Amino acid sequence: EFPDAFAIAILEQFAEKNSASIAVVSTDPDMKKACEHRTRLLYFGTLPEITEMLVLGSTELESFRDVILANTDLLHDAVVNEAKNLGYYHESAHYKIVESELDSVDFEEVHVVGLGKNEASLAFEAYVSTTHYLEWVEQVWDDEYEPQRRRVIDAGTVHGLAKVELDPLLQTIKKVAWVELDEADLPVSENPRHY
Repeated sequence: EFPDAFAIAILEQFAEKNSASIAVVSTDPDMKKACEHRTRLLYFGTLPEITEMLVLGSTELESFRDVILANTDLLHDAVVNEAKNLGYYHESAHYKIVESELDSVDFEEVHVVGLGKNEASLAFEAYVSTTHYLEWVEQVWDDEYEPQRRRVIDAGTVHGLAKVELDPLLQTIKKVAWVELDEADLPVSENPRHY
């Protein structure tokens, strides 16, 4: 708590002295609360949020985002195709993942972080739901072990960037030029022994 309080005090003093506003990017709820009471400290939960505001400007931001993101079907399909290449590992060494299936991908956030002529760069966060078939060996008697296999459902979050081409007449996404996920592997935490 003390380092946060010092950081906020220093930022606030600097902002007042220089008649400036300062963007604070943090996922810490205490930082968000501290910024709410200080007019010169502007809180952003993620870097893409502030980038989007700087790229578009706050006045036209909402309408532009709504126009571009009114139909994200093409973007969704491209992210699903990319997510099919994800690898998975179990957080416990007791389990072996023998098969994985991607069930669904749902966007949690999409931000416009770059604009060009009839194109845009988007940063996104998506919730990925998956099904995994796990194998492990379990002790059933003092000296007897049996192989086990069970299906589990798990979920995780992925982040990524996409470049999209825009239709200038319809003002929608015409084509997804490329998609890249930040994550190559997702952890699986479901423990069948709890069932």
